[in-house]
Amino acid sequence: MSNRAHRCLVLLLLTGMAFASSPARAWEDMGYTSRPDCEPQSGERPYVCDVGPPIPLTPIQLRRMVAHNGAIRRQVGRVGLPDYAEIQKVAVDSPWRPEEIRLYYLALDRVFAFGRAMILEVPGISLLRYQGPIPPGRGPMR
Repeated sequence: MSNRAHRCLVLLLLTGMAFASSPARAWEDMGYTSRPDCEPQSGERPYVCDVGPPIPLTPIQLRRMVAHNGAIRRQVGRVGLPDYAEIQKVAVDSPWRPEEIRLYYLALDRVFAFGRAMILEVPGISLLRYQGPIPPGRGPMR
């Protein structure tokens, strides 16, 4: 191996080790946690900042979401209807739309957050963005 190739390999390894040893710093470098207008609600999701209060979904609105959103439909098909659902406006980076649909399952102590991504200016992809325990003060028991 040439000296130059060896130096490039060492530099690549050191860069990877720095990223792995300091993921929070890496997120800051990407700009996710450095937004002056919001503070992330969770260390598990430093890339999402809630904007304003959530809006509860009525059963009729939830049924419409299930009918039109494949990711939510699959989730409800697997786990059943949630105990509580809401829309939360969020500050996120492109290509994500600025809202999430959150489904709360109290017996499972789980929240499932779904987002839509834009492709060529069309919100074409709906994905489960987060699954985790219900944060304190969130969901129907606020």
